[in-house]
Amino acid sequence: MKKMLFILLMAVTNITGAQTIIPLEQQKDYVMSQAGQNYYYKDVNHVLDKFLGNWKYQNTPTNPIEVVEVIFYKKVRDDHNGNYYIDELFAHVKYTKNGQVIFNTLTEPATISYGDIFGGFFEDPSNTNKIRLEYYEPGAPSPFVLSSNLYLEYLSGTPARIDWKMRWHAMDPDVAAPVMPPNMVLTKIN
Repeated sequence: MKKMLFILLMAVTNITGAQTIIPLEQQKDYVMSQAGQNYYYKDVNHVLDKFLGNWKYQNTPTNPIEVVEVIFYKKVRDDHNGNYYIDELFAHVKYTKNGQVIFNTLTEPATISYGDIFGGFFEDPSNTNKIRLEYYEPGAPSPFVLSSNLYLEYLSGTPARIDWKMRWHAMDPDVAAPVMPPNMVLTKIN
Protein backbone atom coordinates (compact mmCIF):
# COMPACT_ATOMS: atom_id res chain seq x y z
CA MET A 1 0.00 0.00 0.00
CA LYS A 2 2.81 2.40 0.94
CA LYS A 3 4.60 1.65 -2.34
CA MET A 4 1.39 2.17 -4.34
CA LEU A 5 0.81 5.54 -2.65
CA PHE A 6 4.41 6.55 -3.41
CA ILE A 7 4.01 5.63 -7.11
CA LEU A 8 0.72 7.55 -7.27
CA LEU A 9 2.38 10.60 -5.68
CA MET A 10 5.23 10.43 -8.21
CA ALA A 11 2.79 10.24 -11.15
CA VAL A 12 0.67 13.17 -9.95
CA THR A 13 3.66 15.44 -9.33
CA ASN A 14 5.17 14.63 -12.74
CA ILE A 15 1.88 15.32 -14.53
CA THR A 16 1.40 18.68 -12.81
CA GLY A 17 5.02 19.69 -13.33
CA ALA A 18 5.47 20.15 -9.58
CA GLN A 19 8.48 19.25 -7.54
CA THR A 20 9.08 15.52 -7.07
CA ILE A 21 9.33 14.66 -3.38
CA ILE A 22 11.57 11.70 -2.58
CA PRO A 23 11.77 10.35 0.99
CA LEU A 24 15.18 11.38 2.30
CA GLU A 25 16.25 7.85 3.19
CA GLN A 26 15.65 6.75 -0.42
CA GLN A 27 17.89 9.35 -2.10
CA LYS A 28 20.52 6.68 -2.79
CA ASP A 29 18.15 5.18 -5.36
CA TYR A 30 17.90 8.43 -7.36
CA VAL A 31 20.27 10.50 -9.45
CA MET A 32 20.87 13.65 -7.40
CA SER A 33 20.45 16.00 -10.34
CA GLN A 34 18.83 15.11 -13.64
CA ALA A 35 18.13 17.61 -16.38
CA GLY A 36 14.54 18.81 -16.15
CA GLN A 37 13.94 17.24 -12.74
CA ASN A 38 13.07 19.18 -9.62
CA TYR A 39 13.78 16.77 -6.75
CA TYR A 40 13.21 17.47 -3.08
CA TYR A 41 14.70 14.84 -0.75
CA LYS A 42 12.32 15.46 2.13
CA ASP A 43 12.33 13.98 5.62
CA VAL A 44 8.71 12.82 5.21
CA ASN A 45 9.23 9.93 7.67
CA HIS A 46 11.06 12.09 10.26
CA VAL A 47 14.15 9.87 10.14
CA LEU A 48 16.42 12.79 11.13
CA ASP A 49 14.46 13.67 14.28
CA LYS A 50 16.18 11.09 16.50
CA PHE A 51 19.52 12.85 15.94
CA LEU A 52 18.28 16.34 16.87
CA GLY A 53 19.17 18.08 20.11
CA ASN A 54 22.12 18.37 22.49
CA TRP A 55 24.67 15.59 22.84
CA LYS A 56 27.84 15.26 24.93
CA TYR A 57 30.98 13.11 25.06
CA GLN A 58 33.46 12.87 27.94
CA ASN A 59 36.40 10.51 27.77
CA THR A 60 35.91 9.68 31.49
CA PRO A 61 32.89 10.22 33.77
CA THR A 62 34.87 12.28 36.32
CA ASN A 63 37.68 14.75 35.60
CA PRO A 64 37.47 14.32 31.82
CA ILE A 65 40.41 15.35 29.67
CA GLU A 66 38.30 15.66 26.51
CA VAL A 67 34.74 17.00 26.31
CA VAL A 68 32.73 17.39 23.11
CA GLU A 69 29.34 19.11 23.04
CA VAL A 70 27.26 18.92 19.86
CA ILE A 71 23.93 20.46 18.91
CA PHE A 72 22.26 18.83 15.90
CA TYR A 73 19.44 20.65 14.13
CA LYS A 74 17.56 20.09 10.89
CA LYS A 75 17.61 22.49 7.97
CA VAL A 76 14.46 22.02 5.91
CA ARG A 77 14.52 22.35 2.12
CA ASP A 78 18.18 23.31 1.79
CA ASP A 79 18.82 24.53 -1.75
CA HIS A 80 21.79 22.86 -3.48
CA ASN A 81 22.49 25.46 -6.18
CA GLY A 82 19.05 24.99 -7.69
CA ASN A 83 19.89 21.39 -8.67
CA TYR A 84 17.80 19.82 -5.90
CA TYR A 85 16.52 20.48 -2.38
CA ILE A 86 17.16 18.37 0.68
CA ASP A 87 16.38 18.24 4.38
CA GLU A 88 19.72 17.94 6.19
CA LEU A 89 21.28 17.70 9.60
CA PHE A 90 23.60 20.51 10.63
CA ALA A 91 25.61 20.72 13.83
CA HIS A 92 27.66 23.06 15.93
CA VAL A 93 30.42 21.79 18.21
CA LYS A 94 32.43 22.80 21.24
CA TYR A 95 35.63 20.83 21.83
CA THR A 96 37.49 21.18 25.13
CA LYS A 97 40.76 19.44 25.99
CA ASN A 98 42.50 19.68 29.38
CA GLY A 99 40.08 22.43 30.37
CA GLN A 100 41.00 24.61 27.36
CA VAL A 101 38.45 25.32 24.62
CA ILE A 102 40.06 24.24 21.34
CA PHE A 103 37.13 25.51 19.23
CA ASN A 104 33.54 26.50 19.79
CA THR A 105 30.91 26.95 17.07
CA LEU A 106 27.92 26.58 19.44
CA THR A 107 27.32 30.33 19.37
CA GLU A 108 27.06 30.56 15.58
CA PRO A 109 23.54 31.09 14.24
CA ALA A 110 21.63 28.00 13.17
CA THR A 111 20.74 29.71 9.89
CA ILE A 112 24.16 29.59 8.21
CA SER A 113 24.28 27.80 4.88
CA TYR A 114 26.91 25.26 5.84
CA GLY A 115 28.16 24.38 9.27
CA ASP A 116 31.13 22.35 10.31
CA ILE A 117 28.97 19.24 10.22
CA PHE A 118 26.17 18.79 7.68
CA GLY A 119 24.45 16.29 5.44
CA GLY A 120 22.13 13.36 5.67
CA PHE A 121 22.87 10.39 3.45
CA PHE A 122 21.62 6.93 4.38
CA GLU A 123 23.88 4.37 2.71
CA ASP A 124 21.34 1.66 3.55
CA PRO A 125 17.80 3.06 3.14
CA SER A 126 16.40 0.26 5.31
CA ASN A 127 18.55 1.34 8.30
CA THR A 128 17.78 4.93 9.24
CA ASN A 129 19.81 4.66 12.46
CA LYS A 130 23.02 5.01 10.43
CA ILE A 131 23.74 8.24 8.58
CA ARG A 132 26.74 9.80 6.82
CA LEU A 133 27.57 13.50 7.17
CA GLU A 134 30.39 15.80 6.06
CA TYR A 135 32.77 17.09 8.73
CA TYR A 136 34.91 20.22 8.39
CA GLU A 137 36.85 21.21 11.47
CA PRO A 138 37.14 24.92 12.29
CA GLY A 139 40.51 26.24 11.18
CA ALA A 140 41.25 23.17 9.06
CA PRO A 141 42.27 23.47 5.39
CA SER A 142 39.57 23.64 2.75
CA PRO A 143 37.61 20.47 1.93
CA PHE A 144 39.67 20.20 -1.25
CA VAL A 145 42.74 19.53 0.94
CA LEU A 146 41.21 17.59 3.85
CA SER A 147 38.07 15.56 3.27
CA SER A 148 36.23 14.05 6.22
CA ASN A 149 33.14 11.89 6.47
CA LEU A 150 31.32 11.39 9.71
CA TYR A 151 29.36 8.21 10.29
CA LEU A 152 26.74 8.35 13.02
CA GLU A 153 24.77 5.44 14.40
CA TYR A 154 21.83 6.17 16.67
CA LEU A 155 21.70 3.81 19.65
CA SER A 156 18.31 3.80 21.36
CA GLY A 157 18.00 3.51 25.10
CA THR A 158 17.80 5.71 28.16
CA PRO A 159 19.58 7.94 27.59
CA ALA A 160 19.91 7.69 23.82
CA ARG A 161 23.45 7.61 22.42
CA ILE A 162 25.18 8.21 19.10
CA ASP A 163 28.22 6.22 17.98
CA TRP A 164 30.46 8.74 16.16
CA LYS A 165 33.13 7.56 13.70
CA MET A 166 35.12 10.00 11.59
CA ARG A 167 37.03 8.95 8.49
CA TRP A 168 39.31 11.52 6.91
CA HIS A 169 41.64 11.74 3.95
CA ALA A 170 44.29 14.38 3.34
CA MET A 171 45.01 15.37 -0.27
CA ASP A 172 48.34 16.83 0.89
CA PRO A 173 50.77 14.78 3.06
CA ASP A 174 51.67 17.90 5.08
CA VAL A 175 48.10 18.39 6.33
CA ALA A 176 47.55 17.48 9.98
CA ALA A 177 44.73 15.18 11.08
CA PRO A 178 41.60 16.68 12.64
CA VAL A 179 42.10 17.40 16.36
CA MET A 180 38.75 16.04 17.59
CA PRO A 181 38.57 12.40 18.68
CA PRO A 182 37.71 10.33 15.60
CA ASN A 183 35.69 7.73 17.55
CA MET A 184 33.42 8.43 20.49
CA VAL A 185 29.96 7.77 21.91
CA LEU A 186 27.81 10.85 22.52
CA THR A 187 25.01 10.82 25.09
CA LYS A 188 21.76 12.77 24.68
CA ILE A 189 21.58 15.50 27.33
CA ASN A 190 18.12 16.95 26.67
